[in-house]
Parts: sequence; C-alpha cells; structure tokens
Amino acid sequence: KVEATMCLVVPIDTSEGRTGELIGLLRDRAAKLSIAG
Repeated sequence: KVEATMCLVVPIDTSEGRTGELIGLLRDRAAKLSIAG
C-alpha cells in the first residue's frame, strides 16, 4: 500500500528536489522503524 501511495504522490509533485526530500524522509522513517522493530 505504501508503494502505491508513493506512485500517486511523486508524479503530482513536479519539484524533483521536493520528491527527493519526501523519499529521504520515508527512508529515514523506515530505518527508524526497522531499528525499533
């Protein structure tokens, strides 16, 4: 479900820099969740 959401969100945001920030935040969260889990 997360990947599907990304597919919908990324194309809408035309700013590549903004998209990079989004992906960075998601990766950071995923890393924290992995450590916590």
